[in-house]
Amino acid sequence: MGLLLAGSASAAMNWDFETGTVPAEFAGAGSVAATQGYSAYGFGNYYLTSSGGAVTLTLTGLPSHSSIDLDFLFAAIDSWDGNTSAGGNAPPDYFNVSVDGVEIFEETFDFQNISDQSYVAPAGGQLVWGVHLAGSGTWPEAAYDMGLDPTFDGIAHSASTLTISWWADGAGWQGAGDESFAVDNIEIVLNGATVPAPGALLLAGLGSGLVGYLRRRGSNVGL
Repeated sequence: MGLLLAGSASAAMNWDFETGTVPAEFAGAGSVAATQGYSAYGFGNYYLTSSGGAVTLTLTGLPSHSSIDLDFLFAAIDSWDGNTSAGGNAPPDYFNVSVDGVEIFEETFDFQNISDQSYVAPAGGQLVWGVHLAGSGTWPEAAYDMGLDPTFDGIAHSASTLTISWWADGAGWQGAGDESFAVDNIEIVLNGATVPAPGALLLAGLGSGLVGYLRRRGSNVGL
């Protein structure tokens, strides 16, 4: 855990799962797994689930702030079916994200026909599509840098606690190894964070995810 300088800046925390264990701030479906072919697209060990159940990050003791940015990599693994029936399976297959119980993202994904998914990535956000990278089958898969999607920038939030959940669902969601997803390189930026004077013990209780630097608009300041 690092100390932050006094002033108003953007405090950042991140998690990358490279220890091979689930950090204390995370709970829910899934476990840490080796990335397989996704390593070519910036993933290390990732948090993988095939159940579709929620992966939840909970933080407490946050300093005063005005909004958050959420960055993460998303891997859609095996036979996601998008909006319409494929192979006799009922659509759709959704990937979802919520902040403090409020859903902010719900989009379908399909890796046989990209026109059959609702999600349209921003420039640079789609890292790969239609290539088999992981899992037990030979289905084409995809990876996205969701930090480039403006949906996850400037999310209104000022509470001292924060809960973020990722999950998959839909009438077509099969799970149990046939469809799965993973998240990695998760970063949360507290915009407009008010940081006490140097010498105080700062951000106690945030856990090992705290990054000891400030992110100001246009520059990073290392500690």
